[in-house]
Amino acid sequence: MNLVLDLIESLPKAPLLLIAAAGALVPLPLAWLLGGTPAVVVLLLGTALVAGAGGLLALRVHLDRLPLALGPVAAEGRIDGHRALRFRVRLGRGRRMARVKGSVRYLPTRGEPIELPLLVEQERDVIGPWTLVVVDRADQISGAPGRFEVEVEASEGDRTWTARRAYGDELVVSGRFLPALSRKAGRIVLEHGTWAKVEPSGGETRGGSRG
Repeated sequence: MNLVLDLIESLPKAPLLLIAAAGALVPLPLAWLLGGTPAVVVLLLGTALVAGAGGLLALRVHLDRLPLALGPVAAEGRIDGHRALRFRVRLGRGRRMARVKGSVRYLPTRGEPIELPLLVEQERDVIGPWTLVVVDRADQISGAPGRFEVEVEASEGDRTWTARRAYGDELVVSGRFLPALSRKAGRIVLEHGTWAKVEPSGGETRGGSRG
Protein backbone atom coordinates (compact mmCIF):
# COMPACT_ATOMS: atom_id res chain seq x y z
CA MET A 1 0.00 0.00 0.00
CA ASN A 2 2.81 2.43 0.83
CA LEU A 3 4.33 1.87 -2.62
CA VAL A 4 0.98 2.69 -4.24
CA LEU A 5 0.60 5.86 -2.16
CA ASP A 6 4.18 6.87 -2.97
CA LEU A 7 3.37 6.51 -6.67
CA ILE A 8 0.19 8.58 -6.35
CA GLU A 9 2.07 11.31 -4.46
CA SER A 10 4.57 11.50 -7.31
CA LEU A 11 1.85 12.05 -9.95
CA PRO A 12 1.55 15.66 -11.18
CA LYS A 13 -1.95 17.11 -10.87
CA ALA A 14 -2.18 18.77 -14.30
CA PRO A 15 -2.19 15.55 -16.39
CA LEU A 16 -4.84 14.04 -14.11
CA LEU A 17 -7.03 17.10 -14.65
CA LEU A 18 -6.53 16.86 -18.42
CA ILE A 19 -7.41 13.16 -18.45
CA ALA A 20 -10.56 13.76 -16.39
CA ALA A 21 -11.58 16.66 -18.64
CA ALA A 22 -10.96 14.61 -21.79
CA GLY A 23 -12.99 11.74 -20.39
CA ALA A 24 -15.88 14.10 -19.71
CA LEU A 25 -15.86 16.16 -22.92
CA VAL A 26 -14.53 14.02 -25.78
CA PRO A 27 -16.81 10.93 -25.63
CA LEU A 28 -20.10 12.83 -26.08
CA PRO A 29 -19.52 14.25 -29.59
CA LEU A 30 -17.61 11.11 -30.60
CA ALA A 31 -20.50 8.89 -29.48
CA TRP A 32 -22.96 11.07 -31.38
CA LEU A 33 -20.88 10.61 -34.54
CA LEU A 34 -20.41 6.85 -34.14
CA GLY A 35 -23.86 5.84 -32.88
CA GLY A 36 -24.93 2.33 -31.88
CA THR A 37 -22.69 -0.05 -29.97
CA PRO A 38 -19.46 1.93 -30.60
CA ALA A 39 -21.10 4.95 -28.99
CA VAL A 40 -21.93 2.94 -25.87
CA VAL A 41 -18.31 1.70 -25.68
CA VAL A 42 -16.96 5.24 -26.05
CA LEU A 43 -19.25 6.56 -23.31
CA LEU A 44 -18.24 3.73 -20.98
CA LEU A 45 -14.57 4.42 -21.62
CA GLY A 46 -15.12 8.11 -20.96
CA THR A 47 -16.87 7.34 -17.68
CA ALA A 48 -14.00 5.07 -16.65
CA LEU A 49 -11.44 7.79 -17.45
CA VAL A 50 -13.34 10.38 -15.41
CA ALA A 51 -13.78 8.02 -12.46
CA GLY A 52 -10.17 6.81 -12.52
CA ALA A 53 -8.46 10.16 -13.03
CA GLY A 54 -10.90 11.90 -10.68
CA GLY A 55 -10.30 9.33 -7.95
CA LEU A 56 -6.52 9.59 -8.29
CA LEU A 57 -6.70 13.37 -8.23
CA ALA A 58 -8.88 13.39 -5.11
CA LEU A 59 -6.47 11.05 -3.33
CA ARG A 60 -3.49 13.14 -4.48
CA VAL A 61 -5.09 16.29 -3.03
CA HIS A 62 -5.90 14.43 0.20
CA LEU A 63 -2.27 13.33 0.59
CA ASP A 64 -1.10 16.90 -0.01
CA ARG A 65 -3.31 18.09 2.84
CA LEU A 66 -2.13 15.63 5.48
CA PRO A 67 -0.94 17.77 8.41
CA LEU A 68 2.22 17.98 10.48
CA ALA A 69 2.23 15.23 13.11
CA LEU A 70 4.35 14.10 16.03
CA GLY A 71 5.04 10.40 16.50
CA PRO A 72 3.08 8.37 19.07
CA VAL A 73 6.09 7.70 21.32
CA ALA A 74 9.29 9.42 22.43
CA ALA A 75 12.71 7.76 22.56
CA GLU A 76 14.87 8.10 25.67
CA GLY A 77 18.63 7.72 25.86
CA ARG A 78 21.71 9.53 27.08
CA ILE A 79 23.97 12.15 25.51
CA ASP A 80 27.26 13.02 27.20
CA GLY A 81 26.01 11.32 30.37
CA HIS A 82 22.74 13.27 30.55
CA ARG A 83 19.16 12.16 29.94
CA ALA A 84 18.11 12.87 26.35
CA LEU A 85 14.67 12.70 24.75
CA ARG A 86 13.92 12.40 21.04
CA PHE A 87 10.60 13.22 19.35
CA ARG A 88 9.86 12.40 15.71
CA VAL A 89 7.83 14.76 13.52
CA ARG A 90 6.86 14.63 9.84
CA LEU A 91 4.64 16.50 7.42
CA GLY A 92 2.00 14.22 5.96
CA ARG A 93 3.76 11.07 4.76
CA GLY A 94 7.14 12.81 4.59
CA ARG A 95 6.56 15.87 2.40
CA ARG A 96 9.27 18.51 2.16
CA MET A 97 9.21 20.98 5.04
CA ALA A 98 11.47 23.84 6.11
CA ARG A 99 12.31 25.90 9.20
CA VAL A 100 11.37 23.19 11.68
CA LYS A 101 11.15 24.76 15.13
CA GLY A 102 9.86 23.36 18.36
CA SER A 103 9.57 23.69 22.10
CA VAL A 104 9.60 21.01 24.77
CA ARG A 105 8.37 21.48 28.32
CA TYR A 106 8.45 18.98 31.14
CA LEU A 107 5.48 19.26 33.47
CA PRO A 108 6.25 17.45 36.73
CA THR A 109 3.33 16.30 38.83
CA ARG A 110 4.63 18.71 41.45
CA GLY A 111 6.46 21.92 40.76
CA GLU A 112 6.88 24.42 37.93
CA PRO A 113 7.18 23.52 34.21
CA ILE A 114 10.74 23.01 32.99
CA GLU A 115 11.75 24.35 29.56
CA LEU A 116 14.12 22.06 27.64
CA PRO A 117 15.87 23.76 24.68
CA LEU A 118 16.27 21.85 21.44
CA LEU A 119 19.73 20.56 20.67
CA VAL A 120 19.36 21.64 17.01
CA GLU A 121 16.78 23.68 15.08
CA GLN A 122 16.47 22.82 11.39
CA GLU A 123 16.39 25.82 9.04
CA ARG A 124 17.01 23.93 5.79
CA ASP A 125 14.52 21.79 3.89
CA VAL A 126 13.77 18.33 5.27
CA ILE A 127 12.19 15.41 3.43
CA GLY A 128 10.79 12.71 5.66
CA PRO A 129 10.77 12.69 9.47
CA TRP A 130 12.84 15.07 11.56
CA THR A 131 13.98 14.21 15.08
CA LEU A 132 13.74 16.84 17.81
CA VAL A 133 16.32 16.27 20.54
CA VAL A 134 16.47 17.75 24.03
CA VAL A 135 19.14 17.07 26.65
CA ASP A 136 18.61 17.54 30.37
CA ARG A 137 22.13 18.85 31.04
CA ALA A 138 21.10 20.33 34.40
CA ASP A 139 19.55 17.01 35.48
CA GLN A 140 16.27 18.72 36.32
CA ILE A 141 13.89 15.93 35.33
CA SER A 142 15.73 12.78 36.41
CA GLY A 143 13.41 10.68 38.52
CA ALA A 144 10.63 13.28 38.57
CA PRO A 145 7.26 11.88 37.39
CA GLY A 146 5.38 14.02 34.91
CA ARG A 147 4.80 14.49 31.20
CA PHE A 148 6.43 16.19 28.22
CA GLU A 149 4.51 18.72 26.16
CA VAL A 150 5.90 19.19 22.64
CA GLU A 151 4.94 21.85 20.13
CA VAL A 152 6.40 21.95 16.61
CA GLU A 153 6.15 24.41 13.73
CA ALA A 154 7.26 23.84 10.13
CA SER A 155 6.82 25.64 6.82
CA GLU A 156 5.67 24.29 3.46
CA GLY A 157 5.90 27.02 0.85
CA ASP A 158 3.97 29.97 2.26
CA ARG A 159 1.97 27.80 4.67
CA THR A 160 2.88 27.20 8.31
CA TRP A 161 1.91 23.93 9.99
CA THR A 162 1.83 23.27 13.74
CA ALA A 163 1.54 20.10 15.82
CA ARG A 164 1.21 19.50 19.56
CA ARG A 165 1.37 16.35 21.64
CA ALA A 166 1.81 15.29 25.26
CA TYR A 167 3.94 12.30 26.30
CA GLY A 168 3.40 10.68 29.67
CA ASP A 169 5.91 8.27 31.17
CA GLU A 170 4.13 5.34 29.47
CA LEU A 171 4.88 6.88 26.04
CA VAL A 172 8.63 7.29 26.62
CA VAL A 173 10.55 4.26 25.34
CA SER A 174 14.21 3.59 26.05
CA GLY A 175 16.19 3.39 22.80
CA ARG A 176 16.52 5.15 19.45
CA PHE A 177 14.23 5.69 16.53
CA LEU A 178 14.72 3.37 13.58
CA PRO A 179 16.26 4.95 10.44
CA ALA A 180 13.72 7.06 8.55
CA LEU A 181 15.41 6.54 5.17
CA SER A 182 16.87 3.53 3.38
CA ARG A 183 18.46 2.76 0.04
CA LYS A 184 16.56 0.43 -2.28
CA ALA A 185 17.37 -0.31 -5.91
CA GLY A 186 19.92 2.49 -5.91
CA ARG A 187 17.61 5.22 -4.59
CA ILE A 188 16.70 6.71 -1.23
CA VAL A 189 13.19 5.85 -0.01
CA LEU A 190 11.15 6.79 3.05
CA GLU A 191 10.41 4.06 5.57
CA HIS A 192 6.76 4.82 6.33
CA GLY A 193 6.12 1.79 8.50
CA THR A 194 8.98 2.45 10.92
CA TRP A 195 9.28 6.24 11.00
CA ALA A 196 8.13 6.42 14.63
CA LYS A 197 9.29 3.03 15.96
CA VAL A 198 11.99 2.76 18.61
CA GLU A 199 14.70 0.10 18.82
CA PRO A 200 16.52 -0.69 22.08
CA SER A 201 19.91 0.96 22.28
CA GLY A 202 22.86 0.48 24.56
CA GLY A 203 25.49 3.03 25.45
CA GLU A 204 25.27 6.74 24.80
CA THR A 205 25.90 9.38 22.16
CA ARG A 206 28.54 12.04 22.56
CA GLY A 207 27.60 15.55 21.52
CA GLY A 208 24.58 14.70 19.37
CA SER A 209 22.15 12.13 18.08
CA ARG A 210 21.78 10.01 14.96
CA GLY A 211 18.05 9.58 15.38
